[in-house]
Amino acid sequence: MLAFLDNSTWTRWTNQSRPLDGEDSYQLPRNAEAVYSDAELAVYGLVRVIAAAVPVGKRVVSSSLIDQDGAPAEQLELEDVVITDDDVNAERTRRLGLPLPVTVTGIGTFAVDMTDQSRANITGLTVLAQLRLAQGDTGIMTSFRDADNVDHDITPAQAIEMGVQAAEHVDVLYKASWAIKALTPVPLDFADDAYWTA
Repeated sequence: MLAFLDNSTWTRWTNQSRPLDGEDSYQLPRNAEAVYSDAELAVYGLVRVIAAAVPVGKRVVSSSLIDQDGAPAEQLELEDVVITDDDVNAERTRRLGLPLPVTVTGIGTFAVDMTDQSRANITGLTVLAQLRLAQGDTGIMTSFRDADNVDHDITPAQAIEMGVQAAEHVDVLYKASWAIKALTPVPLDFADDAYWTA
C-alpha cells in the first residue's frame, strides 16, 4: 500500500496521477509499489505504508492512515471473529462435495464423486442393489464410473458396500458439524481436519 501527503494528511494512493518532483502529473502503473524502489516512489511523493497486523481471532472493520514518526501507518478498527452456524455449515458442504476414497471387495480402493447428484446416484444404486438381492439376483452387474472416470462393473453386494461407505461418510460429517456448533465459542480453527474425522 502506498500513500502521499495531502495538506499534511496521509492519503492512500489509489492510482491517481502524481506530480514528478512537484511538476507535471504522471500516471504510474497500478503495480508501482511492486516495481518501483523507495527512491523512485519518493520522486512522485509516494511512500510505503507501514502495514498493521491483524491478530488471530480478529477481523478488520475499517482502516485509516495515521502519521507514525513522519511515515504513513495503517490503523485498524478490529472486532472479534465469531464463527457462526452458517460458517460451519459451509465447511460441511465443502467437505461433503470432496471425492471420497472407498474400498470395495474384489475391486480395491477408488474415489467416488460426492456432489449432491453423485450421492443421489450412489443411493439409487444401493437401493437397486438391495432390491436385486431381495429377488435373489446376486450376479447382475451394474456399471459405475468413479471420480477418476474409470468404469467399474459392480455386483449388488459391491454396490451396497460402496453405498454404505458413502452414507457413513455423510453421517460422520453431519455429526462432526453438530459437535462443532455445540462448542462455546466455536474455535477459530473449526475447519481443521481434527474436528471432522470420526
